[in-house]
Amino acid sequence: MQLAEDENAMKELDKTSKNAYKIIGTIMVSSSREELKKELKEQKDILDLRIKSWRSRRIISRKKPKKFRRKS
Repeated sequence: MQLAEDENAMKELDKTSKNAYKIIGTIMVSSSREELKKELKEQKDILDLRIKSWRSRRIISRKKPKKFRRKS
């Protein structure tokens, strides 16, 4: 869900040529498009890494029960 929101935010930033705003807590702060794009890209990279890690752990956890069954 967060990944989809970040991707939508990137698309909206591409549509505008003006400064954009970001929300920090309860405050809306003006920021440059480039700075926001950089932050969104970093967030996306972190989310992609978390997803990749989760998938690999899931694959490993699925293989372990099969491994134990073969020994019995």
